[in-house]
Amino acid sequence: MLATLGSLLAAVFFFVLYRTTKGRRRIPWPVPVILLFLTSTSLAVSPPVGWLMGKVADLLGSFGLSAAGTAALTIVVLLVALVLDLMDKKPDGVAKTALIVIPLLAVIASGPVGDAVRNVNDGVARMGTNVISTVTGE
Repeated sequence: MLATLGSLLAAVFFFVLYRTTKGRRRIPWPVPVILLFLTSTSLAVSPPVGWLMGKVADLLGSFGLSAAGTAALTIVVLLVALVLDLMDKKPDGVAKTALIVIPLLAVIASGPVGDAVRNVNDGVARMGTNVISTVTGE
């Protein structure tokens, strides 16, 4: 939990720094995309989001839909939309929405798609702990 909080705080700090910097044009285009992805993946592994996505899965189940299958299919569609949107090197609303929603949907997704995105989420969540242990030598 501490690693997730550390990654989230670092991502929010750099995202706020990016939004308030006057020289935004000097910052390369992938930086805000990476910061948004770091923030959303850090949020995706937190307990409140797990509870909230469980409620979304219950809601989808009440309509007779497979929550895990629907989430996996939505992740694939959003990944395609994300790649197509980032080809022009200007992340629009589709790319930003995909970067926020994909890690959250991985909480309830099943199959190889869900497993792959969950592995990325876990890796990003452990990144703060790994950096601190590398710097301190512990």
